[in-house]
Amino acid sequence: MTWESVVRDNNGILSFDASIDLSHYGLPLESPAYVEAYRQTAWMRFDYGTASAPEAKTDNRLSGFDSLDGIRFRVKVAQSDGTHGKLLAVADKICPVSPEDGDSQRQCILPVKSEEMDCIWKLDFENEPILLISKKAGSKDIISKSMEFRTLAYPSILREVLHEIKNSGYEWKEDEDSWQNQWLKFINGLPSVGEMPGFSDEGQDSYCQWVDDAVESFCRNLRIIDTFVSYTEGEE
Repeated sequence: MTWESVVRDNNGILSFDASIDLSHYGLPLESPAYVEAYRQTAWMRFDYGTASAPEAKTDNRLSGFDSLDGIRFRVKVAQSDGTHGKLLAVADKICPVSPEDGDSQRQCILPVKSEEMDCIWKLDFENEPILLISKKAGSKDIISKSMEFRTLAYPSILREVLHEIKNSGYEWKEDEDSWQNQWLKFINGLPSVGEMPGFSDEGQDSYCQWVDDAVESFCRNLRIIDTFVSYTEGEE
């Protein structure tokens, strides 16, 4: 439906470019279209014309944001008859790419953000899971993509997210675009992981076992042990 790339100009100002095709959704051609950029409580809206030919009508500079960290986009198509607040279509939680990402269209379920703190990493669940990396430790991009971090931290991150889903009392909804659903769809794509059990007191042990199975499958799928052993043997 849409693609956003974010760049920084010579003055350090972020801006984005979005290509949007709404022709396959049967929307009224004159319905107004918008792109919104947001991060937690920060938010900006941009006029993108109408559903018939969506294109930027305003300056696309992200002046309300000082970094790309954690920025998401959503596309909205509104009712064209003046009905206040009525939406016809929404695409949410779109993760932007930067030039070094090439043409990647990865779904972003775990944004990474730099933060002033003394621990190397932690998860923030204020609105959705965000991986916080200490500025004192170095570049968030280098750290989060490093072999050491991927093999040692990400299994624990996955376990913490799945327990947070349980603690929030969330129940699976097939068509919902919540962060919980996005993570559960990711888990459902892993081999040998059964259906998520319920959250009743009687199901406590079965849910914990399901989390263990999901983390084990994640590690097998990414060959965590083999990657770690190869690296440590190469260091000897």
